[in-house]
Amino acid sequence: MKTASIAVFLLAASVNTLLAGVNQSCAAGGDPATYIRIHGRLGVYNGGYPNLRIWHIGTHHIYGIFGDRRDLYCAREGSCNEDQDTAVPGNLKIDLLHFWTYGNFELRPLEPFRPGHQQAACIVSADNLIRRRN
Repeated sequence: MKTASIAVFLLAASVNTLLAGVNQSCAAGGDPATYIRIHGRLGVYNGGYPNLRIWHIGTHHIYGIFGDRRDLYCAREGSCNEDQDTAVPGNLKIDLLHFWTYGNFELRPLEPFRPGHQQAACIVSADNLIRRRN
Protein backbone atom coordinates (compact mmCIF):
# COMPACT_ATOMS: atom_id res chain seq x y z
CA MET A 1 0.00 0.00 0.00
CA LYS A 2 2.83 2.38 0.88
CA THR A 3 4.56 1.72 -2.47
CA ALA A 4 1.34 2.42 -4.39
CA SER A 5 0.79 5.73 -2.58
CA ILE A 6 4.38 6.81 -3.31
CA ALA A 7 3.91 5.97 -7.00
CA VAL A 8 0.68 8.00 -7.13
CA PHE A 9 2.40 10.93 -5.42
CA LEU A 10 5.33 10.86 -7.88
CA LEU A 11 2.94 10.67 -10.84
CA ALA A 12 0.96 13.65 -9.55
CA ALA A 13 4.16 15.64 -8.99
CA SER A 14 5.38 14.95 -12.54
CA VAL A 15 2.01 15.99 -14.02
CA ASN A 16 2.10 19.26 -12.04
CA THR A 17 5.65 19.91 -13.28
CA LEU A 18 4.54 19.25 -16.86
CA LEU A 19 1.54 21.57 -16.57
CA ALA A 20 3.65 24.30 -14.97
CA GLY A 21 5.64 24.48 -18.20
CA VAL A 22 2.62 25.23 -20.41
CA ASN A 23 0.77 28.52 -20.85
CA GLN A 24 -2.82 27.24 -21.04
CA SER A 25 -4.28 30.60 -22.19
CA CYS A 26 -1.85 30.74 -25.12
CA ALA A 27 -2.43 27.12 -26.11
CA ALA A 28 -6.25 27.49 -25.96
CA GLY A 29 -7.83 28.32 -29.28
CA GLY A 30 -4.66 27.81 -31.28
CA ASP A 31 -3.96 25.12 -33.85
CA PRO A 32 -0.85 23.19 -32.73
CA ALA A 33 0.14 22.90 -36.40
CA THR A 34 0.79 26.66 -36.42
CA TYR A 35 3.15 26.61 -33.42
CA ILE A 36 6.83 27.15 -34.07
CA ARG A 37 9.72 25.81 -32.03
CA ILE A 38 12.85 27.94 -31.71
CA HIS A 39 16.03 28.17 -29.67
CA GLY A 40 16.15 31.65 -28.24
CA ARG A 41 16.89 34.10 -25.46
CA LEU A 42 14.05 35.51 -23.36
CA GLY A 43 14.54 38.78 -21.54
CA VAL A 44 13.17 42.17 -20.66
CA TYR A 45 14.08 44.83 -23.22
CA ASN A 46 13.90 48.58 -22.76
CA GLY A 47 12.01 50.79 -25.19
CA GLY A 48 8.73 49.98 -26.85
CA TYR A 49 6.05 47.50 -25.96
CA PRO A 50 6.05 44.67 -25.14
CA ASN A 51 9.16 44.70 -22.98
CA LEU A 52 9.22 40.90 -22.74
CA ARG A 53 10.88 39.60 -25.92
CA ILE A 54 12.59 36.55 -27.36
CA TRP A 55 15.52 36.80 -29.73
CA HIS A 56 15.58 33.81 -32.11
CA ILE A 57 19.26 32.83 -31.82
CA GLY A 58 21.04 32.69 -35.17
CA THR A 59 18.70 35.23 -36.77
CA HIS A 60 17.89 38.93 -36.44
CA HIS A 61 14.27 38.12 -35.59
CA ILE A 62 12.64 39.28 -32.34
CA TYR A 63 9.31 38.06 -30.96
CA GLY A 64 7.32 40.42 -28.73
CA ILE A 65 5.72 38.26 -26.05
CA PHE A 66 2.07 38.62 -25.13
CA GLY A 67 0.05 36.36 -22.83
CA ASP A 68 -2.42 35.50 -25.61
CA ARG A 69 -4.32 37.11 -28.49
CA ARG A 70 -6.45 39.22 -26.07
CA ASP A 71 -3.28 40.83 -24.69
CA LEU A 72 -2.21 41.83 -28.19
CA TYR A 73 -5.53 43.56 -28.87
CA CYS A 74 -5.68 45.33 -25.50
CA ALA A 75 -2.12 46.61 -26.07
CA ARG A 76 -3.16 48.14 -29.38
CA GLU A 77 -6.29 49.69 -27.84
CA GLY A 78 -4.41 50.94 -24.74
CA SER A 79 -6.75 49.16 -22.31
CA CYS A 80 -4.37 46.78 -20.53
CA ASN A 81 -1.71 47.02 -17.87
CA GLU A 82 1.17 46.23 -20.23
CA ASP A 83 3.61 43.57 -19.01
CA GLN A 84 1.75 42.90 -15.76
CA ASP A 85 -0.86 41.07 -17.85
CA THR A 86 1.59 38.88 -19.76
CA ALA A 87 1.08 35.21 -18.91
CA VAL A 88 4.05 32.89 -19.37
CA PRO A 89 4.56 29.21 -18.52
CA GLY A 90 5.21 28.55 -14.84
CA ASN A 91 8.85 27.52 -15.35
CA LEU A 92 9.65 31.02 -16.72
CA LYS A 93 8.31 32.96 -13.73
CA ILE A 94 11.59 34.19 -12.32
CA ASP A 95 13.35 37.51 -11.99
CA LEU A 96 13.44 38.37 -15.70
CA LEU A 97 14.87 41.83 -15.03
CA HIS A 98 18.21 40.40 -13.92
CA PHE A 99 18.47 37.18 -15.97
CA TRP A 100 18.47 36.15 -19.61
CA THR A 101 16.71 32.82 -20.11
CA TYR A 102 18.05 30.65 -22.94
CA GLY A 103 16.19 27.59 -24.09
CA ASN A 104 13.80 25.95 -26.51
CA PHE A 105 10.53 27.83 -26.82
CA GLU A 106 7.31 26.72 -28.46
CA LEU A 107 5.61 29.88 -29.72
CA ARG A 108 2.22 30.65 -31.17
CA PRO A 109 2.58 33.57 -33.61
CA LEU A 110 -0.21 36.12 -33.14
CA GLU A 111 0.46 37.98 -36.39
CA PRO A 112 2.12 37.19 -39.71
CA PHE A 113 5.88 37.41 -40.21
CA ARG A 114 7.11 40.69 -41.73
CA PRO A 115 10.84 41.01 -42.46
CA GLY A 116 12.51 43.67 -40.32
CA HIS A 117 9.62 43.88 -37.83
CA GLN A 118 9.08 42.45 -34.37
CA GLN A 119 6.47 39.67 -34.49
CA ALA A 120 3.84 39.28 -31.77
CA ALA A 121 3.71 35.79 -30.24
CA CYS A 122 2.85 34.01 -27.02
CA ILE A 123 4.85 31.26 -25.33
CA VAL A 124 3.06 27.90 -25.27
CA SER A 125 5.87 26.02 -23.53
CA ALA A 126 9.58 26.18 -22.76
CA ASP A 127 12.19 23.58 -21.90
CA ASN A 128 15.95 23.03 -21.59
CA LEU A 129 16.21 26.38 -19.84
CA ILE A 130 19.47 27.98 -18.77
CA ARG A 131 19.50 31.28 -16.88
CA ARG A 132 22.38 33.73 -17.05
CA ARG A 133 22.72 36.99 -15.16
CA ASN A 134 22.57 39.89 -17.65
